[in-house]
Amino acid sequence: MDKSNFKLGIVFALLAIAMFSIMNAVIKGIETEYSPVQVAFIRFFISIIPCFGFYYFEKDRPKLFISTKLTLQHFIRGGVSALSITALCAAFKLLPFGDATAINFSSILFITALSVPILGQRVDLPRWVAVFVGFTGILIIAQPGGDIFCMGAVYALFYSLTDAYVIIMGRVLSDKHSPGASALLLCLSASLVSGMIACFYWQMPSVHDSLILVALGLFGGVGFLLQTMAYNFAPASAVAPMAYSGMIWGVVFGFVFWNEIPDLSLILGYVLIVGSGYYIIRKESKPKV
Repeated sequence: MDKSNFKLGIVFALLAIAMFSIMNAVIKGIETEYSPVQVAFIRFFISIIPCFGFYYFEKDRPKLFISTKLTLQHFIRGGVSALSITALCAAFKLLPFGDATAINFSSILFITALSVPILGQRVDLPRWVAVFVGFTGILIIAQPGGDIFCMGAVYALFYSLTDAYVIIMGRVLSDKHSPGASALLLCLSASLVSGMIACFYWQMPSVHDSLILVALGLFGGVGFLLQTMAYNFAPASAVAPMAYSGMIWGVVFGFVFWNEIPDLSLILGYVLIVGSGYYIIRKESKPKV
């Protein structure tokens, strides 16, 4: 592999995580004013713009609607993604920014677990142990105790579970459709599902808030495109661990904007989640013999 392309892929991956982290910070900052499902709808609706551009200029652009079965699979994936981002918005509303960011990275643990029933993959004992260690880190951060923050942890875990499903189905659909078509159909279907629910909770945003919400959607859409480009230039084994740079953004944004100082439980949880997730990624990247 060309070293310059490899480095470019890593840069794209880091930029993608930065975009997603900024998007999450915007969600946290504006979430007190609007319902989670309204924020999720605007996030997907605005993301249609960059995703359509990516699809339109895609090489050998396929038809958007190939078959009823494939379209239904995309619609289900988009509907789950709408629920996922709605849960993410709710989690940031209830949890400190750093805590929510850390728990959200448990997606890799759910991907490992869901790969068994969905992809039919065999997960060996060391990876199951890594999953257990990662969830131990989540429990350390969440500190279940029956208060409102515990409910925030439930939302964060629901986001991670549903996000893992969206990622796995993305792998399944990648053999049947192009990245651009998949991204556009996800945004279209997620906008439709979240929009139907958001109309019952809609609160008209001010001009100032409208600009912020538009920026939120653009950050999410551009982040997805950067992530797609990263995987085009560098192998997944190199790109995937870059996601953990989001932990740094979580600590920095939490401290700068919400005066959050990481305590021992958060640091220990970070170490367990990142360590177990990194082990799983490296294990997955090894060639099968």
